[in-house]
Amino acid sequence: MNKKLALLFLALAFLSSQLNTAMSQVLVEKNNDNHPYGIQHDKNAHQQIILAAKEIRRYIYLRTDKLLSIGTSFKRPVIRLQEDKKLAAEQYQLKTENNSLLISGGSPLAVLYGAYAFIEKLGVRFYLHGDVIPDGKIKFVLPVLNEIHQPRFELRGIQPFHDFMEGPDWWNVDDYKTFCTQMTKMRMNFIGLHSYPLYKPWKHVNPEPAVWIGDTSDVEKNGKVKFSYPASWANTARPGSNGPVSWGCAPTKTSDYKFGAAGLFETDDYGSDVMQGLTPWPKTTDQCNELFDRTGLMFADVFGYARKLGIKSSIGIETPFWIPDELKEHLKAEGKNPDDAAMVSELYRGIFKRIINTHPLDYFWIWAPERELDTAKTRIDLQTAYKVAKEMHAPFDIATCGWGWMANNFERLDKSLSKEVTFSCINDAVGFAPVTPQFKLLKNRKSWAIPWMEDDTYMTIPQLWVGRIYKDALDASKYGCSGLMGIHWRTNTIAPNFAALAQSGWELPENKDSVLLDLKNTPDWNATREYPQRMLPALAFYRDWCEAQFGKNVAEDAAKLFSAMDGNLPRKHARWDGDGPGAVGRPDTRPWEEVKKEYAFVDEFLQLRSRVSGAGNLDRFDYWSYQFQYMRAMAKVCCTMGKTDQRELVADWTNMMTLLLETVNSPGELGTVANLEQHSRVAMNLLKSHEMELPENYAGKARIIVPTVRNVIAGKESLHIKILTLDKKPVQTVTINVRSLGSKSGWQKFPAKHLARGVWEMEFPSSDRDFEYYISVVASENKELHWPATAPELNQTVVVW
Repeated sequence: MNKKLALLFLALAFLSSQLNTAMSQVLVEKNNDNHPYGIQHDKNAHQQIILAAKEIRRYIYLRTDKLLSIGTSFKRPVIRLQEDKKLAAEQYQLKTENNSLLISGGSPLAVLYGAYAFIEKLGVRFYLHGDVIPDGKIKFVLPVLNEIHQPRFELRGIQPFHDFMEGPDWWNVDDYKTFCTQMTKMRMNFIGLHSYPLYKPWKHVNPEPAVWIGDTSDVEKNGKVKFSYPASWANTARPGSNGPVSWGCAPTKTSDYKFGAAGLFETDDYGSDVMQGLTPWPKTTDQCNELFDRTGLMFADVFGYARKLGIKSSIGIETPFWIPDELKEHLKAEGKNPDDAAMVSELYRGIFKRIINTHPLDYFWIWAPERELDTAKTRIDLQTAYKVAKEMHAPFDIATCGWGWMANNFERLDKSLSKEVTFSCINDAVGFAPVTPQFKLLKNRKSWAIPWMEDDTYMTIPQLWVGRIYKDALDASKYGCSGLMGIHWRTNTIAPNFAALAQSGWELPENKDSVLLDLKNTPDWNATREYPQRMLPALAFYRDWCEAQFGKNVAEDAAKLFSAMDGNLPRKHARWDGDGPGAVGRPDTRPWEEVKKEYAFVDEFLQLRSRVSGAGNLDRFDYWSYQFQYMRAMAKVCCTMGKTDQRELVADWTNMMTLLLETVNSPGELGTVANLEQHSRVAMNLLKSHEMELPENYAGKARIIVPTVRNVIAGKESLHIKILTLDKKPVQTVTINVRSLGSKSGWQKFPAKHLARGVWEMEFPSSDRDFEYYISVVASENKELHWPATAPELNQTVVVW
């Protein structure tokens, strides 16, 4: 190392030390308690009850600007948190007496659930992507409560599906932990991950690294592996396993993205952290081992965190058991016969040994594949896995899942498999078919229904399915299912669906006896003809949802519009193309003036904006207005493509992409941008000769984007914030403003680090104090932007647990 470089490293180390010292000073400042209530828990309270106390303090502060004290004894009214063994394990009670509130539960987790239920009484709402805090402050008044709640389903959660850039392929540890935190707030307790193995006839699909397959001799005590095979999760550089595209997307450098989208990505080969340096997929044995080891460490961190929040985890593979070619050759070199039927048992031992040595797990589930089911082979695989798990005293249970037609074999499999094996399946016809009544044939066996929160055929546009989810939840309960989960990829743009799913896990809809409604504007699925009445009314749900999102002034009118569009959003102008989800639709030869009428709801919604007040309400309103305008712009693109003279196409496509970029808030929406760039524009070449005319720069409003928002961190964790900026000119500085939660002494300002293009980052040192922060940027024309939109009056808060 030369002398100048050494001095530079010393200077950077000094600046980092100074930053950590300054941040620590900010976060140890003590606060004055000026609230008439305290938050009380027992001296040796469980960590989940400690979290409940800190969360109640956080949200009361956000709503009232008053910071309560937390302690074990008070001489004033309190919000008391305590475990009550008279209640069931997940049952909680909210009861007001003697000017105090008792939040009790049959377990520490139930107390935490009760705390979040109380917080919702303050007007706060929880969604998978984050919280919604109403604009303005309120005076704290202790509500008079006397209610007990217990879940309708034992397991309630999500099934994020690996394969596309819109889904968990792009999630990192912080994303998983964010969603686990939000799931607990929504009183959900399960996360399950499917993993595609190699299936040679599918040239567009790569084997995935969630589950390692191999021999026990290749697993070390620390869970690291000594031999593995190529696998990958989606990244922008990846072709198919044996073809030019991966799920319809052609490999593309993100620096070649148009419309300013390149500024959202700091690398050309963008993907999750575990894929860094290994894109498009690992080639050598050492690289393959590295990917599986990184994935195992990620799951150790994520599933360990999930367990602290009472969340159960599941990963698994597909049947029939497929041995990768590289592994076959390796086994032969070891003197073993990969074609011997006994080898399946040995490989299950290897899979399970590596999981046991690497990370926590509650269920290992085996999926029937997305093609014709070999019932005999499925039965043998399940029996083998169950037997091996029992012999190894594995700390997880065996489950099975699959596409809807898996249910057609439930009765036969039920007779041949241990009752300890849980049965589950996702709805048929990408969710247009209802929950299968085959579940009611299962006796003395746990079973999980998994409705679709969205379908991948039209995944580039919003999908509202609240009424359909209500119907599926009612059917799942009627058929005796013990679990209710939702399959999905994205988060923000299907937020109402998650809210309905979480609600249904505890309370079935009040309108369960209502007349069922027909789906409209759906593709020509056989299921829509066979099961036309697929949803319950959703107006009551949307009244609450729209008030939380946009405020009371427009809640009723917005709710009527959302309720009318629930299950009925236009879908013709997006499509599944070839091997990929959610492409721009086919050319529409109808006049735009005719097609535009299908999108009348967009202008109806936009007309409400003048009545929306409050920075948070406006920000959330604009998110949905741009989502709807983007949908309509995609329809306009299809009409322009249907014309003989396509001179408008560049302008229309630019408008569509600009509107999309004005909504990007999450990893899933970054994936939508990548999909449209690499699938519709590059692989499908829908712009054809117009490519050279496309603008490089962003044309929309200046934005600050924090795609992953963690608001609960462990005491020894540092908080990493990734910040994306969009503007007509590059942003020069990004500032983080920090103070201890509830402090009134002012903000400490720290510069964020520039990574590349419009991407910045900040690392908060670990602390034992809760804190709040906001981000400020000077955009073009010297306009100062803040994130969140409500800052500095209402800021992002972080609870250190």
